[in-house]
Amino acid sequence: MNPLQYAFLQVVTSEQPDLFLVGDPNQAIYGFNGADKTLFDTLPNMNGTAHVVSLPSNYRCTPEIVRMAVSTLATDGQIADAESRRSIGEPVVLQRCSTETDETAFITKSVLRAKSGRSWNDIAVLVRVNAVADQVREELSKVGVPIRSARRGGAWARAVAAATDLTGRESLSAWAADILDTGEYEPEDVDFIVAKFVRQFLDENRVGTVDGRTFGSWLATSADVSESDGVEVLTFHAAKGREWSYVIVAGAEKGMLPHRGARGAMARSEEARLAYVALTRAADELVISWTDSRNGKASGPSPFLPTVTTEVQTFDPPPAELRRRARAAKSGNPIQNAIEEWRKDTARFARVEPHAVLSTRSIRMMVREVPTTVDDIARMSDPVFARRHGAELLEIITEAASH
Repeated sequence: MNPLQYAFLQVVTSEQPDLFLVGDPNQAIYGFNGADKTLFDTLPNMNGTAHVVSLPSNYRCTPEIVRMAVSTLATDGQIADAESRRSIGEPVVLQRCSTETDETAFITKSVLRAKSGRSWNDIAVLVRVNAVADQVREELSKVGVPIRSARRGGAWARAVAAATDLTGRESLSAWAADILDTGEYEPEDVDFIVAKFVRQFLDENRVGTVDGRTFGSWLATSADVSESDGVEVLTFHAAKGREWSYVIVAGAEKGMLPHRGARGAMARSEEARLAYVALTRAADELVISWTDSRNGKASGPSPFLPTVTTEVQTFDPPPAELRRRARAAKSGNPIQNAIEEWRKDTARFARVEPHAVLSTRSIRMMVREVPTTVDDIARMSDPVFARRHGAELLEIITEAASH
């Protein structure tokens, strides 16, 4: 919340306030946009009648991941009362590397090994700065790991702007037809991709008034504008609100975490919260890596990490067998592909995130054990889900297994 938003809130709640607010001060990471964590802390006292409900339970992360995340805040004197409601999981891996070359080799090997029993979409590498992200993407691509990245370039922005400037259903339809039906654009062209989204938007909204502005809102909140399958390499800020089964937080070192540009107590505190956000993107397994030297300059572990004494390690490039497995894994498991496709379609119809329909952990269990009854589905997910979707999902799994 920034001062302007706070002032607006004071105006609209000045008489007979009826307001419901949800937020997590420990995830306040937008100071560069004027946000001020202390403003949120004062909200309960705005009119003296607020009722505060604390929700400390964390159902995403294992206890090990939550403890590590909470400890990063504690190094800065901040307190989080988060408690995991999940059973004991894998220990958090803290990996010290000699140089950035060794770190990217370690990341590559870790990603390839993590793929066993997972979709590429279940894996993410999170970094503080884009320069490190570019290095990681390059190394992963060299060994055949698919990279899933949101389309955010200038060409994408221009194509979206052209569509959102349109004034009605007919103009949207005509614009999409000019691109999709003339044969002048390739399927990988950004304009072609955006036009396909326009046509999908019109198909899903056959009734009512639509225009470019409503298309823009739909694109931002409902459409899947990412590559279909691949490891995601994102900055901490871009990862907020997301989750993955397996997460590597790379470059967790001095100069980057906290960032060398974070001067003063408030900026450092926000960097600690940013670390907390990054670590809690992991649901099942978390790996944290850093270097002793990056670009020829001394670095070392982030002061937000607990005291560590790990041995420095160097890493050779992944062996040919791991590279072969990565390329072979691109085709995926047919049962896993079928379940994930069903989950994506169901989530889109319900306008919720895919993990709200069925957790990645449940999918992995179904792929490993292959359910044959609705009771099996209930055991691997939950009884309510099984009653609602069990029979349909069994048909999908049976068909996929036959191929």
